[in-house]
Amino acid sequence: METTEKKILENLKQLRLKTGICQEYIAFKLKVSQSTYHKIESGKIKIKLLQFLQITEALEVDPKEVFPEDRISELKEQFTTSS
Repeated sequence: METTEKKILENLKQLRLKTGICQEYIAFKLKVSQSTYHKIESGKIKIKLLQFLQITEALEVDPKEVFPEDRISELKEQFTTSS
């Protein structure tokens, strides 16, 4: 698994634990089983963009908060220099 993706999944898990939300709740919001959500969160199943957005919505966080700060700066720089 790519480092950025791994960090995003770790951040999602930490936010979920910090807010006291269980995997079952997130799974319900994604319309998947708890087992499937566990596989997503642990990186065994690749997370889809829609799922990522649904998870951040369920956690009530801005999707930007989940991305590693160094990766955001890198992406901003990439888009700024390419235009």
